[in-house]
Amino acid sequence: MNPEQIESQRKKANQRRIEYLQRKIQRDKTKFNSTLSHGISKVKQHARKDTWSTAHSNCFRASFSTDNKAESDKHRNRKYTLWCYYRKLGYTVFTELILENGKRPDLIIVGNNGSVFIIEIVESESDESIEKKKEYYPFPIQIERV
Repeated sequence: MNPEQIESQRKKANQRRIEYLQRKIQRDKTKFNSTLSHGISKVKQHARKDTWSTAHSNCFRASFSTDNKAESDKHRNRKYTLWCYYRKLGYTVFTELILENGKRPDLIIVGNNGSVFIIEIVESESDESIEKKKEYYPFPIQIERV
């Protein structure tokens, strides 16, 4: 083999190595995007920074008060039932997490595959109010009526 052929073979080998590494990086990225860590990081991106803590995951939070601003018993009980259900399935659940836009969805559910969705429990809200919620939440929303 002459030096030109050797150089050509070396360049081809390097190109194959580069292509292999690019495919491996893409596979690893895809794999990571399908993990619980990635799902939690997506939630963290939209959470208000001064209130974010992973310690809030899987903790149940509800309003108990004698004034009219508290959640109704039906609302709170449905939220707790759903919280228990998703926890038993192995999901990570955030309750009443404050988002950057100041909104606080009832439940944010994070799957082990990186999927994230919101459950909003409604009792007497109008359809118009529910549609507005869909606009200002960063993840798909599921409505649960009580």
